[in-house]
Amino acid sequence: MSQWYYSHDGQQKGPVPVSELSRLASAGDFDPETDLVWREGMPDWQPAVTVDDLPFGKPADPVPVETVEASAPGPSPYQSPVEAPAPTPAPASTAPVPVATAGLAIASLVCGVIGFFTCFLWCLAIPAAVAAIITGHMAVSKIKAEPERLKGKGLATAGLVSGYLGLLLAVLYGIAMFWLVTRSPEQIENMDWIPEQYRESISHQIEMQREMQEKIEQEQNRSTEP
Repeated sequence: MSQWYYSHDGQQKGPVPVSELSRLASAGDFDPETDLVWREGMPDWQPAVTVDDLPFGKPADPVPVETVEASAPGPSPYQSPVEAPAPTPAPASTAPVPVATAGLAIASLVCGVIGFFTCFLWCLAIPAAVAAIITGHMAVSKIKAEPERLKGKGLATAGLVSGYLGLLLAVLYGIAMFWLVTRSPEQIENMDWIPEQYRESISHQIEMQREMQEKIEQEQNRSTEP
């Protein structure tokens, strides 16, 4: 059922059904000829007698066009009721996700630097270099899988490079030391490509190791004698 808004004594009222407008008109609280009405779908307020959907009818004597144009009122002072617009949903947050440096990349770089600069210490260089290689590869894989959340590929690459170099240098240094230890002091003295101060130091260390080995063998022989 249509709901109507109406004006009476300069006040906007409603909404009410058609039956209520008829009752108000009968009670003298609504004048169809002078009071205006409006419902949803109408462009503006109109006198009730000019609306076909209302049972009040139109004036019996049509008013001449010239008179209507001369006395036509301006736009109605009443506002057409409208429903309040639905609240606009808040836009989704577009704040950028913070990008963090992968911890494995930092660990790879630290271990790689340790392994590279301590390549002459086997017990430290080799474990550090291996750790740098493992964590470096893990970091690169994680960064590739989550590039929007993690960074640090350059750190991981540097850790891998220093780790591989440290491991290579440690192995080469170990091979060289093993080869030198198996040489006699006289052979080392004849190696002109080794600086003289290093030759003396190496010869002295080899001599001490041999003396220590001989003492150990003597002690073992004594302990086994009846």
